[in-house]
Amino acid sequence: GHYDGTLFYRVIKNFMIQGGSSDSRNAIAGQFIGFGKPMTIEAEIKPEHYHKKGALAAPRQPDRENFFKESDISQFYIVQGKKYTEQELEIIEKSVNVPIKNAINRKYYTPEKKVILDSLRKLKKVEEFREIAGKIKKDIAFEWNANADKIYMSEQKKQDYINLGGVHHLDKEYTVFGEVVEGVEVIDKIAALPTDENNRPFKDVKMKITILNE
Repeated sequence: GHYDGTLFYRVIKNFMIQGGSSDSRNAIAGQFIGFGKPMTIEAEIKPEHYHKKGALAAPRQPDRENFFKESDISQFYIVQGKKYTEQELEIIEKSVNVPIKNAINRKYYTPEKKVILDSLRKLKKVEEFREIAGKIKKDIAFEWNANADKIYMSEQKKQDYINLGGVHHLDKEYTVFGEVVEGVEVIDKIAALPTDENNRPFKDVKMKITILNE
């Protein structure tokens, strides 16, 4: 019964619809809401759970107040997002990955090592050259594979963002724990509602939760 009668109080078209805050229940028109009793748990951010359209996720306080990205389970949001082109997704990946790769390359392929390798090449010392170059290559590959900030989009993820839509920049930042499997069109209806300056719909959208035990 926690969510019954609460509102979708924060609605942003082409982004998401958020609701469930306890202070939204019976809130008067124009009231600023969304600060009900928070209940936080540890983040469970997994790469296979991403913000495609219909994703169900937990909001949270900003990083400056919430270093470990703990989730507030007293409310939730559902993603609407937008559809991306394949070219847009490639640009997103490259804009993040290329600077990371360049920084790793500079870390291991230093000017000093370049001088050594150039010298070994001129002297035709093949074995020594291969040993040093191989070590550099392995170090770069290891750090690249271990880097948690790079973006990798599986083919399924790309197709979901292209065909369904979503909000890519929320990935790895918020916990996705479910998804809408029926009635996705209702997300669009709620997201299209006129809202006030605080993104609250002028027409209240109340929720009623039914839990099915299978």
